[in-house]
Amino acid sequence: MDGKCRILSLRGGGIHGAFELGVLQSFIDNMAPDEIKYDYVAGVSVGAYNASVLATFPPGQEKEAIDLLIDLSNVDTKEIFIAREPKYIAPFFNKSMMDNSGFVASLKRGLQDKPFVRKLSILATDMSNG
Repeated sequence: MDGKCRILSLRGGGIHGAFELGVLQSFIDNMAPDEIKYDYVAGVSVGAYNASVLATFPPGQEKEAIDLLIDLSNVDTKEIFIAREPKYIAPFFNKSMMDNSGFVASLKRGLQDKPFVRKLSILATDMSNG
């Protein structure tokens, strides 16, 4: 269109994901729609979660994408991060102390089996070796 490639890059760090949604909502509320279209989304950790959902919406549907992410974020973290019981013995019988089934269910609700329609890069950190 105008020869520019617009990239939305989202960081990780738990609560930063909610902050990102607030900033993106502010863009939608205060900027012209053609100013907030992006061609490429990238994210790390919680930013990868947000970027993945955003990448399933085509340009022009940024408001719908943010509305869905805000809806998905209205959840108790205890539903996402489920500690295995008993806490101090669980690591000996499982691969981790946490059960990630709540996170997987939330991501499935966000992605809804839709294809990615924007370029997407996601990153994560291995907590065992950094």
